[in-house]
Amino acid sequence: MTGFLITREHYSAKENTLAPCEEMLISELEGLLQNVDARSAIKGRSVSLKKAIAESISNSDRPASSRIRKLEKTSAFHENRLGNAGALFELDLQSECDKSCGHFHRVNAVLCLNNREAVGSNFLKLELAAQELIRYNNGQALTDENVLGVLVSLNKKVLTLGGWDPAYANSTDYTFAFSFAYSSMLRSRILALKLDII
Repeated sequence: MTGFLITREHYSAKENTLAPCEEMLISELEGLLQNVDARSAIKGRSVSLKKAIAESISNSDRPASSRIRKLEKTSAFHENRLGNAGALFELDLQSECDKSCGHFHRVNAVLCLNNREAVGSNFLKLELAAQELIRYNNGQALTDENVLGVLVSLNKKVLTLGGWDPAYANSTDYTFAFSFAYSSMLRSRILALKLDII
């Protein structure tokens, strides 16, 4: 089995600033992605890749302490405030820490398996989800430090090996978009997990 090689890129979530529980959640997500048989998962494009990631997450051999339980579409709006928001406003994964750190932390993730026209939408989903949680949370005062957004993207080599359409956005497209367009607009903390094949 050939797993994914994962590189982190810190966009607005600065390096070495993650809370220990956020680091644990990200490391858990990285481990789940590394357990995917990358070469077979990319052959059926986004459908087979999502299925392989979902199977890795739902694997019953994982410890009970795991915080990431399933790959599931979730509205970026707080408590489904908009009802059925549709794909434009959906996250692929949400996970929260167990609060043993004494604080609340949530990680929102988007699988970036779209064409280049969706790059901005994926950034904005994470921004919207963070601002919605901060604005509408009734339990305690939250700030940007309580929410972390994660973009999971594929390097160009992965897309090429899988025979994906060249219109799909790759990790470099996301880095370019953040650097030249979105860095000044986003308030929330976002990092990228860039997937390559070993």
